[in-house]
Amino acid sequence: MSRLLNASQAAYARTLARAIGLEREAVEAWLLCEEPATRSPRLQGYNWLNLLDLAAYRAHGDQSYSGAPVIGFSPAGFAMFESVAAAAGEAAFWVNRFSNYAGIRASAGAGALAQVDAIAASPWDAGHYGNGATIRANLALVQASHPIRRRIRRRWEVRWPGAGVEHRRRVRYPFLFCLHRQAIKRAARKAGKPIEVWPR
Repeated sequence: MSRLLNASQAAYARTLARAIGLEREAVEAWLLCEEPATRSPRLQGYNWLNLLDLAAYRAHGDQSYSGAPVIGFSPAGFAMFESVAAAAGEAAFWVNRFSNYAGIRASAGAGALAQVDAIAASPWDAGHYGNGATIRANLALVQASHPIRRRIRRRWEVRWPGAGVEHRRRVRYPFLFCLHRQAIKRAARKAGKPIEVWPR
């Protein structure tokens, strides 16, 4: 989770990214274009992308397109939902079903930068997020804010015997393995035994 988001925004980003096939970083950058983390989730109605304004809502017979209940409107006039799941589900419906957002759908699998460019090119924002400059800047901030951006999926278990005790190191991230490597080698040399490594 980016430290730039509040917990509600982070949950929304995870849910929406899975539903529309985009990188979570791209969705997080998109959310930051719309509302800051200081915004109250309750006052926002969990609608972090500010979709379904009053006019569209009334034109659609006072109901959301996905069928999620609309429980009111924010002071800015955007629909309010009862949960993150409901609000993200409505946004996913728009992206997945409406032809205006075909470019966003087509960017799935193309990487976060191409995806934010597709979002900016779509009609979601009238100003196209500063012709892409704002959402690109937000993407850079999101990526920089992740403490560990690329994780190794396997755990590595490193063992070496010494003084009758089997020592172990379990490391999940590559940089941690690098930090431990020299200490592991020194201990192995001292014990006079080779290092044994098993992927887990």
